[in-house]
Amino acid sequence: MPGERNADRHRETGRHHLVVAPGLTDLGGPRINTRPVAGLPLIHVETPRFEVGKRFTKRAFDLVIGGLLLLVLSLVMAVTALSIRLVGIGPVLTREQRIGSGGRPFTLLGFGSVDARRPGAPRRAPARPGARRRRFGLDEFPQLFSVLTGTMSLVGPRAPLEDEVTGFDGLEHRRFLMKPGMTGLGELYEHSTLPWEERLRLDMYYIENWSIVGDVIILWRTARAARRRTRRGRIRAR
Repeated sequence: MPGERNADRHRETGRHHLVVAPGLTDLGGPRINTRPVAGLPLIHVETPRFEVGKRFTKRAFDLVIGGLLLLVLSLVMAVTALSIRLVGIGPVLTREQRIGSGGRPFTLLGFGSVDARRPGAPRRAPARPGARRRRFGLDEFPQLFSVLTGTMSLVGPRAPLEDEVTGFDGLEHRRFLMKPGMTGLGELYEHSTLPWEERLRLDMYYIENWSIVGDVIILWRTARAARRRTRRGRIRAR
C-alpha cells in the first residue's frame, strides 16, 4: 500500500487509531506479543507450553467440579441404571476402547441402550427413555468416574476410536497432548453439521490456548445447551 510507512504520521492526535490485522487466526491473546527488534515492531507467537502448574490446576479443577457433579447427579444416574435394568436386556454400562492422552488406550464408559426389549415388552415403551437419555446427554454421565480416575477430563478434545488413529497425521496426533474430555468446543455444535476438519481446528485451538476460564465457559455453554434441549423436549411432549 503506497505511503503505508507514513500512515501513522498523518493521523490527528487523539482522534484516530491505526489498527493492523496480522492475519493470524486461532491464536489466544496471551500467546501473542509485540516486541521491537532493530527498531521494527514484530509480532511474536509463543509456542504452547503445558507446565506442571497448568496441569495441576486442570487436574484439581476436574477433581473438585467432577466430584461435585458426581454427587449431585448420583440419584439421576441410579434411576437411569435401574430403568435400563428393568426395561433392557443388555448391560447397564457399555465399555468402548478409545485413545486418550499420550496415545494410550482407555475404556470409555456409558449407559447401555434400552432399544433391545425383553420378550413380550411393548414395542414403543423402551424407545422413548433411550432417545431421551441420548438427547439430554445422560448416557455420558458414567464418564465422570473416568474424570476422577484421571483418564479423562471434564473439558478436552474428543477421544477417537482406535481405527481412526491409524489415519492421523502429525497435526492430528497433537490432540493427544491433553486428556479427552466429556465436552469440548466441538461438542457445542451439532455433530451432523460439523465436518471433521472444523472439529480438528476447534480441538487444536482449545489445546494450544487452554485456560481455566475457557473450561468454565465451555461447561457453562454445555449446561445451557442441555437446558435448551430439555425445554424443546418438554414442548414436544405437550
